[in-house]
Amino acid sequence: MQKMIMIPKEQYEKMLETYDKAMEELEALRREIINLRPAEETKENSLPGATGQANQRFK
Repeated sequence: MQKMIMIPKEQYEKMLETYDKAMEELEALRREIINLRPAEETKENSLPGATGQANQRFK
């Protein structure tokens, strides 16, 4: 048996708006991280099985 909780429409819309803003912020931060990484690190991390700087310790 499933139970339901009813919330006011305004509260639901505010919840969705907050969620959308959080997702936009996360996407912007992801783009910033990608742009700040040096080109070599980005290439190394794109290789299958590579784990970035941790992988360099064992070379």
